[in-house]
Amino acid sequence: MKKLVALIAAASALIAAQNSVVVPFGGYLRYGDGSVKDSGYMAGVYMSSESDGKVVELQYSYVDISYKDSSENLRQNDFTLALSAKTEDGNSFRVGGHYIDSDDIYTDGGLALFGGAHFASTAQLYYGADLYYTNYKNFDPALNVWQATPYLGKFFYGGDLGNFYLKASYTYIWLQSSRIVQSVGQTGGNGRGTVSIVKTDEYGDSYNSASISATHYYKRFTTTASFWLGKQAFAVRDGGFSVYNLPELHKGGAKLQTYYSYSKETTLGVSFGYERFTDTQSGEDTGLFAAIASLTYTF
Repeated sequence: MKKLVALIAAASALIAAQNSVVVPFGGYLRYGDGSVKDSGYMAGVYMSSESDGKVVELQYSYVDISYKDSSENLRQNDFTLALSAKTEDGNSFRVGGHYIDSDDIYTDGGLALFGGAHFASTAQLYYGADLYYTNYKNFDPALNVWQATPYLGKFFYGGDLGNFYLKASYTYIWLQSSRIVQSVGQTGGNGRGTVSIVKTDEYGDSYNSASISATHYYKRFTTTASFWLGKQAFAVRDGGFSVYNLPELHKGGAKLQTYYSYSKETTLGVSFGYERFTDTQSGEDTGLFAAIASLTYTF
């Protein structure tokens, strides 16, 4: 509760400032037959404010997931803070943190720290990298996850067809899977609020993945199609705003997002995504479908 009160106070200060953005969002989650999870919903709000090239970003999100065996739902709160500095030539530098308050015993209290450097060239090339460190102190010994995500993007002018932005990125994740095996071996059992990981043999020490996205800017519409291949565990995405802390080994996915600028101040957005993953509670390969809607308001 104290974290939420502090976030509300900081958000109020952001909204009062000029050049502010507020984005409430919500969505529906549906899991495949091989998962112990059934369905869920999520909701939250993102806020940002910019002044003299300095940007402050805040996000709060809540997720509630039900299980096929009618066990008690898993509920989780996520809090994110990021600070950025922009230069006159279009470069930016960013640091931040993401805190997890979850019913999942191993990742409750998890903390992700991140930083990144992003550069722009006169040839409409954009490149940079983000580094992430996540600590899950409830594993015994504690589980540390390191991640590096470099990327390269190119902007194209398309005239009457609109403009395009293509981006490719690579993600490397490193952790000590022996700490997962040791923690589960010491605790034993299964269930929300006790132990969520059962199939420890699914985990390795490193993961590699690559993604490609294409964004089309046309009149009032901005549409992005993306897909990724490889493997990820305990990944951090979306610049630190999404931390995949639940017991899932992700193996690729695709997403379609579109935004419509209703006015200068208001933008409506919707996204649909699907991912394949191994549920390490059941040991089965399955999928996850997500649909999310958002409303962006600029002050």
